[in-house]
Amino acid sequence: MVYLIRDFRPNLIINGWGGVHSGHGHHQASGIWTPKAVQLAADESYKTKKNCDDCGPWTTSQVLDVERGSDRPKGYVLPLDEISALYGRSWRQLGLDSFANHRSQGITGFLGSSFLLRSIALIREDGKPFDPKSLAVNISERFKGCTPIELADRDLEASREAVLQLAWKRAGEKISHAAALLDDAPKKCGPTPFSQKEEAWEQLLDRTAASSRIDRAATLIAGLDVTALADRNNVTEGEEFRVVTHARCRTEADCKIGESKFVSVAGLNQSKREGDLEKGQTFTIQVEDNTKPPSGLLGSFASPDSQYQNSAAPAPLAEVWIRFRLAGHEYLHHEPVKFFDANSTRADLVPLETVPSYSLAVEPAQAVEDGRAATRRK
Repeated sequence: MVYLIRDFRPNLIINGWGGVHSGHGHHQASGIWTPKAVQLAADESYKTKKNCDDCGPWTTSQVLDVERGSDRPKGYVLPLDEISALYGRSWRQLGLDSFANHRSQGITGFLGSSFLLRSIALIREDGKPFDPKSLAVNISERFKGCTPIELADRDLEASREAVLQLAWKRAGEKISHAAALLDDAPKKCGPTPFSQKEEAWEQLLDRTAASSRIDRAATLIAGLDVTALADRNNVTEGEEFRVVTHARCRTEADCKIGESKFVSVAGLNQSKREGDLEKGQTFTIQVEDNTKPPSGLLGSFASPDSQYQNSAAPAPLAEVWIRFRLAGHEYLHHEPVKFFDANSTRADLVPLETVPSYSLAVEPAQAVEDGRAATRRK
């Protein structure tokens, strides 16, 4: 837990089982260990067993508990039933969709329960008043006095207004201008005014997170639609498979599709590329010996010690990288290669997996013996 806190560097932590002293033991243990881990993560003298070059001491500003056992909570009630302007659904509905994937406990059987419709409130574990504004600090406030970022923030607001008016070209121009300003911010604003390493890391993480969100927004404005489907999901040494890629985007947003590139772990070698992205571009891939799953993100971050090791979703075996331009600014989209697995009852997009060329299995796994026959033999 200490390693993860130092690796992710959170501003606040929600202790889901804080203050709970009944019920499942592992729930109680996590509630007790979390504040202790926060304390140790800030202690420079405490060393974790797993080494990380960039994982220095980290101070988490707030630890929040979920207020339980009250129909009228006194803490900050989360606005779960507000409708997302982007997704058109409430935050509670989006959360329940994610919760339904907790398949090991049969969650889908009680998704309509009133238990899941109750109010959820947060309180500070130290008993101090909780300020909801601390959940999200505006990037222009974080970098106060940095002109490029302040201008970028205005462009983002203007882009949002243009999207609501379906003015895709103007939205693309504003979002791309914001992206360019954010890229130039480190050069224009000079070194961080903060002396503490933690504050410098917070600035870097905030800027990186903002860039990722701008890239995501640009992808939505551009209406970028990319598929990269393999003709199988189990890849075997010595064989070859094919990946068909399609890409398109909004012409009214002044979006233009650029180059494509097949990127994969070592051992998946591209032998041929045919066609174009509009009608379908086909990559033929040869599977070499000793092909192994990736240890980190594909590309320059594929390091066994990378902080991205802790991502919830495993890194894909292969991706197709698509460059596209929106209002003159270039973006790079990563599309994981998947297989469309369909049968008579369901359809899923599943990731590629490396499997041995052959395997041995004993069948049947169990047998029924006639006990009467054994008695007669005696």
